[in-house]
Amino acid sequence: MTLGARGGIYIGGGIIPRLGPYFDDSPFRRRFEDKGRLHDYAAAIPTYVILAEQPTLRGLAAFLKHAD
Repeated sequence: MTLGARGGIYIGGGIIPRLGPYFDDSPFRRRFEDKGRLHDYAAAIPTYVILAEQPTLRGLAAFLKHAD
């Protein structure tokens, strides 16, 4: 929010994907959006859980493929 980024929150790691429905039902989004006068701004920012295997290496490979 400090930098005005609105593309989304990307959550990775091994724990969150394993939580599945528990994370979906957790208070995470409510707490994220509970920003007083900035509620509408925060509510418009999507949340994504990274499920890909080795996402760092995939991103690096894509970057190197297109780097000149």
